Formats: sequence, structure tokens, C-alpha cells
Amino acid sequence: MNDPVFPEVMVDFDGNYANRMYGYAQPMQSDFTRDSVTPIDTSKELSFVINAYDTKVKSLSYEIRTSDGSKVLENRKIKSLDKQDSYLTTTIKLSSDLLMNQEYSLQLSLETNKGTAYYYTRVVSRSNVNAAQYVKFVASFYEKCLDKASAEDLTAYLESDTSSTSTNYTDININSTFAQISWGNLNPQIYRKGIPVVKDINETTASLSVEYQIAALDEDGNQEIYDVTEFYRMRYTETRIMLLDFKRSASQVFEESFISISDKGLLLGVRDKNVEYMMNEKAGFNGKVVLVQPIRNVEGGFRLNDRINEQEGLYTLFLRGFQDGKKVNDKRVISSVSRCLNAYEDYEEVMKCAENPELRFILCNTTEAGIRYDAECKFEDKPGESYPAKLTQFMYHRFETFGKEEGKGFIILSCELIDDNGKELEKCVLKYAKQWNLGEEFITWIQKENVFCSTLVDRIVTGYPRNEASAICEELGYEDNVLDTGEIFGFWVIEGPQSIKKEFPIEEAGLPILITDNHKPYKQRKVRILNGAHTSFVLGAYLAGKDIVRDCMNDEVICRFMNKTIYDEIIPTLDLPKEELIDFASAVTERFKNPFIDHALLAISLNSTSKWKARVMPSLKEYVKRKGTLPKCITASFAFYIAFFSGHTLTEEGLIAEREGNTYTVKDDREVLQFYYEHREDSTEKMVHAVCKNTEFWGEDLTEIEGFESAVCGYLDQIRKEGSYSVMKSLISLD
Repeated sequence: MNDPVFPEVMVDFDGNYANRMYGYAQPMQSDFTRDSVTPIDTSKELSFVINAYDTKVKSLSYEIRTSDGSKVLENRKIKSLDKQDSYLTTTIKLSSDLLMNQEYSLQLSLETNKGTAYYYTRVVSRSNVNAAQYVKFVASFYEKCLDKASAEDLTAYLESDTSSTSTNYTDININSTFAQISWGNLNPQIYRKGIPVVKDINETTASLSVEYQIAALDEDGNQEIYDVTEFYRMRYTETRIMLLDFKRSASQVFEESFISISDKGLLLGVRDKNVEYMMNEKAGFNGKVVLVQPIRNVEGGFRLNDRINEQEGLYTLFLRGFQDGKKVNDKRVISSVSRCLNAYEDYEEVMKCAENPELRFILCNTTEAGIRYDAECKFEDKPGESYPAKLTQFMYHRFETFGKEEGKGFIILSCELIDDNGKELEKCVLKYAKQWNLGEEFITWIQKENVFCSTLVDRIVTGYPRNEASAICEELGYEDNVLDTGEIFGFWVIEGPQSIKKEFPIEEAGLPILITDNHKPYKQRKVRILNGAHTSFVLGAYLAGKDIVRDCMNDEVICRFMNKTIYDEIIPTLDLPKEELIDFASAVTERFKNPFIDHALLAISLNSTSKWKARVMPSLKEYVKRKGTLPKCITASFAFYIAFFSGHTLTEEGLIAEREGNTYTVKDDREVLQFYYEHREDSTEKMVHAVCKNTEFWGEDLTEIEGFESAVCGYLDQIRKEGSYSVMKSLISLD
């Protein structure tokens, strides 16, 4: 585990540390901070120990409140803290007359160089509760269990049932045998020490818990880490502490079973013990994810991998929208991410993931531009420039590690929005395997032991809610600088064998995922209608002064332009039942109007060249084929695309262009941006001709579509003279 962002605070009971508290970035409600109780004896003194790590602590303040937090009884600021070894220490003496046996709330505030951190514990005034002895007992008990010689004297505290022969250490209690209590033949070592937490305490009994980690070697000599939680209920007597109840649970800290590769960022929050990862929680999947960022970090820019790792892979996800006619705002803290690596900075670590025998699934979402074969990539590159090259290197290392061993291949789930994404990815991998002379055995292994699944993912994910972030964090009670948001609607179609369900328990988890032998009807519907609609209007809408999708839907002209594109030009090119297509299309407008989502048009504009090719061009070609004429709105959308890319300055960030006197940054593949920069001073006709003739962009010469080049020129001229809004208005007026 990484060190906390804020210092840790512990209560010092006569040299025995307990009730470790972690800092919150925002004040919390007292009702939600009930992890521990700290007894106060008649001296009214409380001692605290602060582990500051690399944080500078300026001062400490405290407040005593009523249990519900409604009334402040006492507050004080302490500027001077003592230093003891590597800790800061202080002792406070309360002045309030606290009622005996009455519970109160204590809030500690640390002013640090990283901001204010807030800590909470319950306090209760009691006499002669022997807290120090209980804490010392628990700390000693769990450590002695790890040492057979020292553990012998613990038998006096047990009520062992000698008939038990279980060697399962996940569920131990006071009736377990000495061998079970002392971990049998596991021979573990402390990996992370525990600090006892007082849960309940009075003059006769106390309940404490402790969480710690142990490390042990498996039968193959590999280290395994276990999370251990123990519960103690005790009674104090003048001669000894009596153990009334004892429970222990242990669970392995699982190795990564997924590796997820994406050019997008998973976003982070804080640790929450009530987190659900649905397949882990509901289906016993016990999976973890390693994220791999396949693109280089820009110097001075946002570092995705660092942000994720700083918060141990946790992030807060909001799914919001309308469901069954009701407004839904669903929050979930995602805990499935183990860490994030960057393929260029952490190449060796990425390769080590291939050595994990438990690794089974690879998910990739590198956008439409990601699945491409680049013959310039070399096997010696660390890593290969294209994503398929990176994947081939990874798979070859896997092959070298496990050879022909069955069951060590991958199930690869490709999520890019191109036709047959899984098959296209496999083709690229096989090309690299042949180009790099990696051998026929490796090629056979790719085809026999690995499954490349084509998939469709249908959910609008809007990412970090910049305009709402402060309000959301205030509501959450903690600072989350990289929140993630998306719509409530979600659908994932995986084309692959039904046997995947045995390893990927989606049905038990109740997730909207379909495994089928043909994903194309679902994909075509989604890509052509939803994504095609996006790509067709957003660039023109942005040039018309709009910034988010919802505002476009509230604009009669833009909304009608989009609907005309969908109903008159896209749906007629599809073969699914018309009623089904219309139902799906009608839901699109509702999804685009989602009141919770500020889906930025500039965010959608990323990699628009490959998006237009994959999402819109098939509708253009099919419409021409079936109708014998050009689809006017789709043709105009191509002109919007060219106008949007008409920039004047090329930077590391992208191509700088202008809208209404203000600049914006066009982001796409470098060769795309370079092309438009080189043609920045072209006339309308010359620019359109060059774009249409660029077979590197479109895979074909678009000037061969009768009338297309001329029509695009006409629309682009109108955009440059009157604006994109005028073009949309003129097209819907034809109705």
C-alpha cells in the first residue's frame, strides 16, 4: 500500500497505540464517522500520536461535539507539537464537563502544507475501563499467533474443539484449534502491522478489532499477501484478561486477473470500505485490473498513471440520467483497479504482467485510431508505437513464459468502434508475428490458445465533470480531483463462445452484458445511429457556438438537423426491423438531453477523422448505393469536419484553430494534424480535393463518389461565409 496523502493520527494509551484515524479532505458528518470509540477517564486527558510521513504539520485543533454533531461543547487550537522519534505527539486536557457514559464526537483538524485534514473518533467518559491493557493484549495476541513458540501460551484463552481438522484459515474463531489459530504450516510473516481499534468499551468488557497483512510463500515459492481482520471481545480481571470471543477472517490480496489498456483515464476517489465491484461482490469473481496507458505522457501535462497510483486505483463513478422515466443519480466507488502503468515509462513492469499465471482477460479501448498496423514498428522497440504492436510484444512474452501450456492464453475483448474490432486486432497481431519472424509455434499459439472477441460498448462516458466538481466533492465529503461520470444507460455485446460465461460471471452479477455469436446487428445500430449522429453534428454545432451536447438538443435547428440525419439518411441504410431502429433512435435524443451530463463537444471531437470514417462513411456509401443520390446532411457533416480542422498553428498539444475570435485545439493523429496544417492556406476547392483524395484517411478516394466533392465544396463555402448554423438551417428548411 502507498503511504496516505494525509498524516495518520492514533490515540496513545500509555504507550500502546490504537484507533488509527485517516484524514478526510472535507469535514464529515458525525453520524458517518463511528469507526472507533476513545474512552476518557477522570483525568480528562487524551494523548495523540501523529505519523506525518512527508507532510508538514503546522498545528492541531480539536472540537468536542454532541454525538449528532449539532452542538459544539469545546474547541481549541494547539500550535506546538512535540517530537518523539519519527512521530509528533500532543496531549490535550478537556475542560468540558462530559456526562458519564454519554457518547460525544471528537473532531481533530490538522493544518498541513497539503491543506486541512479532518479526523474523527467517538469519545465517552468512563472510569477504570483498562483501555491500555486491552489494546496491549490485542497487539500481542495477533503477533504471537505468527510465532509458534510464543503462541503456546495463547491456548489458555481458547475454547478449542479438537475434532476440527480444517486447514482453512479464512474463518477462525475461539473454538478453533491451536494449529488453526497459529496458521498451521503457512508460516506467515507480518507484511503490514495492525493498530487495534476500540469498538466498544465499559467498566467490565471491551470489543476491539485489528486489521493487518501477512505474507507467506505458496507451494511454488511465490509470495502471497493476505488481508486479515480479527475481532476480540474481552473481560478484564485483576489477574488476567479473559477472552470471551474471537473471530478471524483472511482473504488473499489477489493478483491482477485483468489488464485493461485504454487511452482514456479512469478517475480516482478515496478508499471506501463499502465499495462494490459487482462481479466480485455478487459473483465471487475476485478480479483486479491493471490499467496500461498506451500513449506517451506529454511533458507538463496530465499524468494519468500518477493520478491513479496516488490514490491506489480508486475512483468515484457517477451514472446519471433517466431510467424507466425516473431521474437516476447512482454513485459507486470503484475498487477493482490495482494500479496504472504507462507503456513507455513502465515497459518492463507491463511485461511482468504477462508472467502472471492468473491473468486471463485483456480489454482494450484505444478508440478507432488504435487498431492499426504500422509496418515501421520493430520488435526491439520498447514499446512498439502502435497498440497492436504493443499487444504482440506482450503476448510473445506470455508465450515465452508458459510455452505451449494450455489455458495460459488470453480472452481479448476489443472495444474500439470499428467493424469486427476483435478480428481486425487479431489480423494486426498475426502480421507483426510474421513480420518479426517470431515463429510458427507462436502463431499457432495465438490462434489456438487465445480468443479475440469483437464487442460493442454502448454507454456515453463524459469523464471529469469540471463545472460540477467542487459541488460534488463537497457533497461527497472528500476531495476527488478526477471524478468520472457517465449515463445510466449501458449495454455491452461480446461476440464469442458461451464458455466465456464460466470465467466471466456476468449473469450472476446481473450486468447488461450479452455474449452472442453475432454482435454485428447491435453494433451497426449503435455505431450508425448514436455515434454517427454524434460525429455528424457536433463539429458543426461547435462552430455554431455550442459547447455541450445537451445545449444542442435544446436548439431547435441543431436538434432537427440531427434527427433529419438519423431518420432520413441513416435508418434507411440499415436492415434491422424499422420499428426497432426507430425505438433506438428515439432513445438517442433522450440520452443526449441527459440533465446530469455536460458532454463537451470538444471531447467528442477527439480523433474525428477515424471516427467519421468508421461511423458516418458507411451510411454515406450505403445511402448512395440504395438511393442513387447524396445524403445532404451527411455530406454537409463532412464539410463541418473540414471547417473544424482548418487551423493555423501546430503545437505539441494539437492544431490551433479559431471560433468566433477564440482559439480551440484540434486533437487527432499527428499525421492528420500535419496534413491540415500544410493545407492551411488552400482555397476551398483545393482543400476539399486534397481531403477527399487522401486515401490514408479514408481507405479510398472519395472523389469517386459522384457529386460528393462538388457538394462538399458548396457547403464549405457557405460555412466560411455564413457559418455552420446557416447550413443546418437551410437543410432542415427543405422539409
